[in-house]
Amino acid sequence: MLATLALLFSFNPLDAKSWKEAIDSDPDWYRSEEAHSYCEAVLAYQYPSGGWPKNHDMSHAPSATQKEKLAVYSRKGTIDNGATYSQIEFLAKYHSANQDPASREAAVRGFRFLLEAQYDNGGWPMFYPLLGSYHDNITFNDNAIAGVLNLLMDVRKGKKSYEFINDELRSELRLSLERGIQNVLDCQVRQNGKPTVWAAQHDPVTLRPAAARAFEPASLSGAESVELAKFLMRVSPPNQEIKDAIEGAMTWLDEHAIYGLELRYNEDKSDRFLVTAPDAPRMWARFYELETNRPIFTGRDSAIHYEFMEIERERRAGYAYYGTWAEKVLAKNYPEWRAKWINENGQLTTRN
Repeated sequence: MLATLALLFSFNPLDAKSWKEAIDSDPDWYRSEEAHSYCEAVLAYQYPSGGWPKNHDMSHAPSATQKEKLAVYSRKGTIDNGATYSQIEFLAKYHSANQDPASREAAVRGFRFLLEAQYDNGGWPMFYPLLGSYHDNITFNDNAIAGVLNLLMDVRKGKKSYEFINDELRSELRLSLERGIQNVLDCQVRQNGKPTVWAAQHDPVTLRPAAARAFEPASLSGAESVELAKFLMRVSPPNQEIKDAIEGAMTWLDEHAIYGLELRYNEDKSDRFLVTAPDAPRMWARFYELETNRPIFTGRDSAIHYEFMEIERERRAGYAYYGTWAEKVLAKNYPEWRAKWINENGQLTTRN
């Protein structure tokens, strides 16, 4: 205990790495005082359910006031905004570097939380236990499920930091991954019988695209669909259904790219404007209308607009309605995947 306290007081959280930087650090860093401080915080923030809250600074443990607030939701872990799956990844790497029993046990509880939270159809809600409303939708939004599936894929592929997982849990996680992959395939929206992309949320029963917050309509996503397709490219070897899903998503994204426009802030960054820019990189809308594939925009009144400038200034400046999300997957990831798995006749190859 004294050693732990000494580490906490010798490290200044103001100098901490960002959470992403911490997770991506090398094994030597995971043996540092900074990493020990992070680990203390991650352990302190874990809920009894095994999950974690979102949007909390993991560089230092919660204050007494924060603990009181967290206690109100002490069973409501979430996968939103990177929560839970990123803490599991951190703890696994910390344990690998330090052989620390507490971090191993917390990571196992985190995996158990993910197993318990998964729907029978393979999807995951945003929060568990369920909160109701849009939180119960199958949540691809902000790449929540993609994050969970990539974690499970790392385990499946034998990543060194997950060597501590016993055979029983490993088998359960493998089955969870398989169900999750099938749910991604089942949720993919089809148009005229052909697979296209995904919505940010899908109904947990019907699997149809679903709405979330007032400004997040049921629609096709030009953002979340990218990470889902990239995840499917990790399945090795792909079967015909996965091949069709990837090719369908890539075709749809390529066909619905937006050219010659650019978003620009005003001087004080209180507003953004869509302007003509012939040399701008292609981009994609966050939301596309389900029936027409037209970009749509909604403000806090939930009214559908086809022009970005018709929604209120607060939303124009504060939400990502456009982005270059699909550029890298179309230009790099997809060609590399095709070179590995698709032969000159456009069929799956057995060479790999």
